[in-house]
Amino acid sequence: IVDKTGNVTNATAIDGKTTEHQVLNDTALAMVKGLPKFSPGRQDGEAVNVKMVLPIKFKLTDDK
Repeated sequence: IVDKTGNVTNATAIDGKTTEHQVLNDTALAMVKGLPKFSPGRQDGEAVNVKMVLPIKFKLTDDK
């Protein structure tokens, strides 16, 4: 959720494909929580909370 002030709140990982790779979920959440402020959503000229989904893709390689 991007709140009325533009801060990210209640960030969660929702993609079930990565549940076996908790480190990926944790990394994605840390990245999202570290993002700069967003411009808050507006409805009828008033700032409002907005629920949004931010897709994050990881490319895993087998570097040896």
